[in-house]
Amino acid sequence: MARPTIIKSPSQRFKKFLDVIKLFAKTCGANIFAEDYRINALTCLITILVNCFMLFNFYTIYVSVAKDNYHIVLQNLCVVGTAIQGFSKLINAIVYQDLTRFTCSEIEFMYRTFETEEQHYVDVLNTSLKLLKRIIFTILKIYGILTIAILISPMIIQMITNERLFILNVFIPGVDVDTTVGFIIIQTFNAACTTFSGFGNFAADTACFMLVAHTPLMKDIIKCKLIDLDEVLRKHPKDRSRTEPLVKDIIQWHQRYIIFTEKNTSNFFWMIFIQVASSVMGIISNMVCMFLGGWPVAPLYLLSSFVILFCYCSLGNLVELSNEDMCDNIYECKWYELTVPEQKMILIMLRESQKPNNLSVGGVASLSMNTGLQLTKSIYSVAMLLNNSLN
Repeated sequence: MARPTIIKSPSQRFKKFLDVIKLFAKTCGANIFAEDYRINALTCLITILVNCFMLFNFYTIYVSVAKDNYHIVLQNLCVVGTAIQGFSKLINAIVYQDLTRFTCSEIEFMYRTFETEEQHYVDVLNTSLKLLKRIIFTILKIYGILTIAILISPMIIQMITNERLFILNVFIPGVDVDTTVGFIIIQTFNAACTTFSGFGNFAADTACFMLVAHTPLMKDIIKCKLIDLDEVLRKHPKDRSRTEPLVKDIIQWHQRYIIFTEKNTSNFFWMIFIQVASSVMGIISNMVCMFLGGWPVAPLYLLSSFVILFCYCSLGNLVELSNEDMCDNIYECKWYELTVPEQKMILIMLRESQKPNNLSVGGVASLSMNTGLQLTKSIYSVAMLLNNSLN
């Protein structure tokens, strides 16, 4: 019996991760990693389904306002944010597909180039792959657990209290929700929407996190090059003939790093803004629903919104820390052992690294854990204000 082939090459291992992400993207009708990608029938079908869901959502809000049932309005504001997030990610992927392919090609180039270099280069590649694996499985667990919990919680509540509870309070025109058949139709529709929404957002977030999470890898590669430069300077200080090629190579890679972070910032600018804005809207609506009572699953949706919000904040924090480490690495190298012209080149690189390209929330604030905490304070204040007004 033949033994299974063990993949040891970092580039091959990354390709396996990328193939899985491509499969997710293809399932969503947006395999933008393919050079020949075009909007296809599946893309159009998913667009129609998402818009139908949002249309039914607004119909439910309209009917609820007409009946003065503002509890349902708040519940729908919690739900519609997820559809907006998923649709915005699909549109963002199609519009900025060139940026995505560029970033992906840079990542593949790094793995192919440095897997044959010295061991410390291979170590940073393996560290990056471990981080990528941890991120993908964390996102999978988050969306998997939250989606399953949202699907089964109404059934559990019905078994305990004998009360019918919809997964989502999104109704279809012409379907009587008070009948058994109508309840089954609405519940099936809501279950399908929840499942597709969970998978779509998971696929989009996996692709986004995969691209952005390689920022530390490029930073670590430059650090390895600075270590190599230090080794040469330790043996041959002020020897321009030996150090100039290394310095030029480091500067070229630093320029690649700047372009890499710029592309990621441009690619995900609007997606992050919509994600954070809709999450904040959903959290506020959920908190008010909890204050008013009458919606047992509100804490579950609140937890979902908070977890996804802070996942994005942690991603921004990862980029921010990488940019800070880049400055420290440049400053801590033995630049003082270089010749004056080379020192000036390093100084220019240091100045550029002090103006980093961080992920932001609409260009107003940096996407970081600190911003997440500030948003949490603001959310609580607004939720309390709304609660007092409604009471």
